[in-house]
Amino acid sequence: MIKYRPFVYVHMPKTGGSHIKFLLSQFYEGTKIGGKHDEASLSQIRSNPVFISSIRNPWDWYLSLWTYGVQGNGMMMRRLTLKNKRHIKQTFKSTLRYPKKYRSRFVRDLYFRTIKDIPKWRKLYEDSHDIQSFRKWLKLIHQPENAKFLGEGFGKSVFPKHYGFMTHRYLRLTYVNFNNCQKNIALLDYSSFVQFEQENCYINNFIYHETLKHDVCTLIEKDRSLTKDERALILSPEKTNSSKRPLMLKDYYDDECLNLVGERDRLIIDKFGYTQPTNL
Repeated sequence: MIKYRPFVYVHMPKTGGSHIKFLLSQFYEGTKIGGKHDEASLSQIRSNPVFISSIRNPWDWYLSLWTYGVQGNGMMMRRLTLKNKRHIKQTFKSTLRYPKKYRSRFVRDLYFRTIKDIPKWRKLYEDSHDIQSFRKWLKLIHQPENAKFLGEGFGKSVFPKHYGFMTHRYLRLTYVNFNNCQKNIALLDYSSFVQFEQENCYINNFIYHETLKHDVCTLIEKDRSLTKDERALILSPEKTNSSKRPLMLKDYYDDECLNLVGERDRLIIDKFGYTQPTNL
């Protein structure tokens, strides 16, 4: 998170956050709070009146997450394709010092390393032209048995059987006290789930990835006026930290994958008015 004078920005991964922070840094001095993709604590929510975040079309979001991994970037790609020897070594040292606290984590990490098919995952990240690799990757990360490999508490949550990884990430960052409410969420039907999310989302305003620059202009103009040159700076064609893809979004999806995302991340699709790419 970054705290600016008028608001706090909560960075949802792969929604244009790097470019948003670059643009905001031209107008405000920012102070880092916690980690890059951390959620706000209850005390931070109470002490800061305005929070903003960013959002993206889920079908586009998953493709961006995959192509970013093909380029050799991203924590998900590293979790799926690396053996994590350094991490296990660190956990082992911690286990020796604090056996009660770290013993189960060390055993779990060794177990995951044993059962994770690293060559299979690496093959899926070889070529951004390979639409079949993307489709297979998308289906695999939505299989509940693979949730434990994705990190960010997804494997321990109730979500793998009910909702997609993007919805998990979204709620973890934008939902008040999310970790303590997951069991209650699992018992809700969809309409109750939607109401529950609306009542507990602490974000006051979202920047849409699809209209990012115009939304940043609107956001700043709520605080102060923009000059012609300042607006031109924001609307310039430069991008930050973008994932490269050789084909159109619709080319990567077949009907099965379109429906998979549509079902698993329905909350985000409905709330923000997104529509699936058409393959007609």
